[in-house]
Amino acid sequence: ESARYRRETFSTCELDRPVLAQFCANDPVVFVRAAKHVQHLVDGVDLNLGCPQRLAKQGHYGAFLMEHLTLVEEIVRHGVQELDVPVTVKIRVFDDDAKTLDYARRLRDAGAAMIGVHGRTRVQKDARVYRADWDIIRKVVEALPDVPVIANGNIRDRADVEACLAYTGAAAVMSATALLDNPTALSLEEYPPEVAADVMLRYLDLVEQYPVPLRMVHGHMHSTLGPWLAEFTDLRDELNHVARLGKSDVNVSLPLYRAVASATRERVRDIVRNEGRMEPKPIKPVDPLPQIWPTKGNEPQPPPPAGVRGTWDEGPG
Repeated sequence: ESARYRRETFSTCELDRPVLAQFCANDPVVFVRAAKHVQHLVDGVDLNLGCPQRLAKQGHYGAFLMEHLTLVEEIVRHGVQELDVPVTVKIRVFDDDAKTLDYARRLRDAGAAMIGVHGRTRVQKDARVYRADWDIIRKVVEALPDVPVIANGNIRDRADVEACLAYTGAAAVMSATALLDNPTALSLEEYPPEVAADVMLRYLDLVEQYPVPLRMVHGHMHSTLGPWLAEFTDLRDELNHVARLGKSDVNVSLPLYRAVASATRERVRDIVRNEGRMEPKPIKPVDPLPQIWPTKGNEPQPPPPAGVRGTWDEGPG
């Protein structure tokens, strides 16, 4: 893409280290060419082999490369040979543990310096329905003692971190949605939900210092303040109005976002003071983690698109 696109979609700072840049790719040359634009700014480059979304299926990347391991090996190997920083990967699991273990070993042999394992299969996209399988993550850890394995799935707070590390033996854990909803979820200090607006105001300070596309700001506002905005529907309408304005100028839009976050904070403080309530009113019961491990089997296997090399049955290329 253009230099402008790269400026809009990638930014970091020296305080934010170590940091990895993650790419989706289905071509070794394109992967390396893209990674070289940022390798001098990061500590490693990660290949996303875990995305299960429709966009990844249409573009044939992420978890939809699972059946084409020769191609995946080529991408990783080419990155290891051509880049100045380590290449890491993030994967999902097969419904067959033996396939998952072979997958992980082949990625290690291709040169992956670290492997993140999401304990759900490609079709198990909804965390409210499928509990991530920590058993297979533990098996990968045991099978690859020479490579750090990062556990992903069911990580919502510090207690989950400690439980996962103890159960799987992983080198670290990875969390996504939980941190979008509550950026303090893994903090050593426990924060009540009432500080969500304070967290968002701090985020907006960082955005002002390190600009990102405003669509990302809008998404974070909804994720972090969403439960309160469901109660303060007029503020939610104001937030959506900012997006409808279509403003690309940070100097114009950021003050509007800040006004919504500040108003949210003041209303929450009034509720705490007058009602003693520190959480938004529940719109629906909170879904607990499913109490059963995911049922494996019968996962559809898509045919390889035209021109894509590599199938599961092929050996290392």
